[in-house]
Amino acid sequence: MTDSTAPSSSTPTDPCLIVSHLLQNTSDLTILSSLCTPDCTFVSITYTNPPLTKILPFAGRHVAEGPRAILDTFATVDAIWVRSEFTIDTLFAGPNHVAAGSAIFGHSGFPETEPTTTVQRQGKVVDVGVFGSFTLKARTTGKVLRSPYCVWCKVDTEKGRVVYMQYMEDTLGTTSVLKSAEGYGKFKVFPEEGEIDV
Repeated sequence: MTDSTAPSSSTPTDPCLIVSHLLQNTSDLTILSSLCTPDCTFVSITYTNPPLTKILPFAGRHVAEGPRAILDTFATVDAIWVRSEFTIDTLFAGPNHVAAGSAIFGHSGFPETEPTTTVQRQGKVVDVGVFGSFTLKARTTGKVLRSPYCVWCKVDTEKGRVVYMQYMEDTLGTTSVLKSAEGYGKFKVFPEEGEIDV
């Protein structure tokens, strides 16, 4: 009997390679499932921000929703923008000495029952940081933006899988290319839908 939580022989085991492979395969559920635990948590841009979620429905915390949350987020991103020139400028891994067991950790947005908190305290998790940039072209307005991004992943080294992923970008910039008119409040997000007033 095989362990379905163990990585396959073709899945990378180095935490940096796992995260790099994940970022290169955000539209492939089979690969995402081999790189993430079924109950991984994904934070896209913000913990909670209702006005932003009105514009970008994928923004927010997807607790224990697994690799499907990553797939659905990037599928929605691809429905809104054409992505190109995705670069990884730096990628590094190591233990998180700041958050481990500190009072700050309780204020980082994790509920105390968050599965990744327990895993980290058992000493099996390596933090991976990624910084880079990409180009977006809004499908509705044709406007183009080059944006920096950063990713923080927690990789369970025993399972060889991501248990937590947080993705950030220049959200003010990426939403500004969706503005249907100058000024504040009107956004044209999806080609087949009307304007959103925020």
